[in-house]
Amino acid sequence: MKKHLNIKTTLYSFQAVLVVLISVGVLPRYYSFFVAGAVLLYILFADWIDALCFSIASIPFYVALPITASMDRFMIWRFVFLELFVLLIVKNREYILENLKRIREKFTVISFRKDFLRCHVIELGALILALIATASLFGAVDKSAGIKRIIYFLNIFIFYFVIAYGIRSIDEVKKVIKSLAVAGGVFVSVGFLQLIALYFIPYQSFWAFWSEKVIKAFYGQQLSQFLSFNNTWFAFSSSGSASLRMFSFLPTSHAFAMIMILLIPVPFALYYLREENIKSKILLWTSLAFLMLGVILSGSRGSWVSIAIVFCAVTVMWFFKKIANMDRKLYLKKIFYLILLFTILFPLSPVILRTNNLDSSSLGRIWSVKDTDEISNKTRLEIWNISLNSIKKNPVLGTGLSNFSAEISKFGEKYKTTSHNIFLYVATEIGILGALIMLGMCILLIKDLLEEFYLSDSSFLKMVFLGTIIGVIWILGYSLIIDELLNADKTTIIFITIIGICYAIRRIQKRKRDAIGFGGSDVV
Repeated sequence: MKKHLNIKTTLYSFQAVLVVLISVGVLPRYYSFFVAGAVLLYILFADWIDALCFSIASIPFYVALPITASMDRFMIWRFVFLELFVLLIVKNREYILENLKRIREKFTVISFRKDFLRCHVIELGALILALIATASLFGAVDKSAGIKRIIYFLNIFIFYFVIAYGIRSIDEVKKVIKSLAVAGGVFVSVGFLQLIALYFIPYQSFWAFWSEKVIKAFYGQQLSQFLSFNNTWFAFSSSGSASLRMFSFLPTSHAFAMIMILLIPVPFALYYLREENIKSKILLWTSLAFLMLGVILSGSRGSWVSIAIVFCAVTVMWFFKKIANMDRKLYLKKIFYLILLFTILFPLSPVILRTNNLDSSSLGRIWSVKDTDEISNKTRLEIWNISLNSIKKNPVLGTGLSNFSAEISKFGEKYKTTSHNIFLYVATEIGILGALIMLGMCILLIKDLLEEFYLSDSSFLKMVFLGTIIGVIWILGYSLIIDELLNADKTTIIFITIIGICYAIRRIQKRKRDAIGFGGSDVV
């Protein structure tokens, strides 16, 4: 066990060092093939749960492989997720066959509708969306772009299956969450290293270095060139001074803010895995403070404003009959404390960024939300108007998956973008029905998470589900003005990972409840 741990730690360190050296230009990009080979070999021969944990901890370090000059953005995670999916089937084929046999033996129309469909809402919803997306391509201008996008989403979504069906016990859940904490720690650390670096070098030098070296290594030449002149990395004041909008290894500050929000359940879960004392409380709130500072220093106004939705949701939950007892309210108090922590840290942005100009800090940017003449707000409103007109024109199947950007670019260079609203984005590309199905999936997801929060019999599990509920509500509120959840690969992967963990727990706990006659369903 100790020997295997050393191998895993050594390989992880090797991967991290190589990726850093590649991203700063010390090593040529073809060294990323050595990284990919080492990771894929380890996953092939490691124990299943160790391979899964390693793949999750490695999320920040998945770089693009320079296969050819024109195809240099094929990410390592694509091969990793595919390999894990194949291994899941091969290593669990007897278990899968046994479950299929059990479902067939106890199948009735009522059980299928009540139990099977209800227990697989994410999978079935994703399948329906995939079918609609495929149908949307029949009238699309650029069919190849849509096909590539479908493959991209399927490649990510198989990681949900790997996690949701590959985790078989609560002990394995704990290991996976610890691995997610490692990944989160990398994202946060790099973000704050960016902040420190800008204390010593001009932002122009940082901008050029990051776009030409780091982004090229992680995302390929095309995005490197695009971000060299158009990105969200800095907020500029009317006087021309710039303040960092923290973004870590990610292409945009919005993607970074979303990951910070999605990681909220991790510190809470780890707190309940330790002995509850002063030291563990300090570690909990220090970790949460770094996540909240990450959201604040991302400079993303949407993430700041949408915390109000979280406050309203937690207030409503406080009065739920099922949360009437004080035990459950104690968990909700922690979320109120988290919101208070965010509020206390928010005014510190100008101090941390060392800026005397409040316009480019959180205090200045938050007031600009209501300014409809501000360039970002004005452009977003124009994009929403174009999106709504597009939906009126193509209400059933939209413009075709991954085809809206081509249509919106007709209105000018500044519109080469997406809808800046996740539901508008889906509706414009695959139609109103697709957007409604996705909305329904979100509602059922929150319902499932709430149900498990009520039923879970440990503080650890309760805070995993409650933290995820808060993260999902916050992200959905934020997604009303941005669509990064579907357009930044690592953000989508972190989201899929956390939801997969929750449904793995749900499946484990359901089996336990069924075994003692509580829950009543045999179809899992």
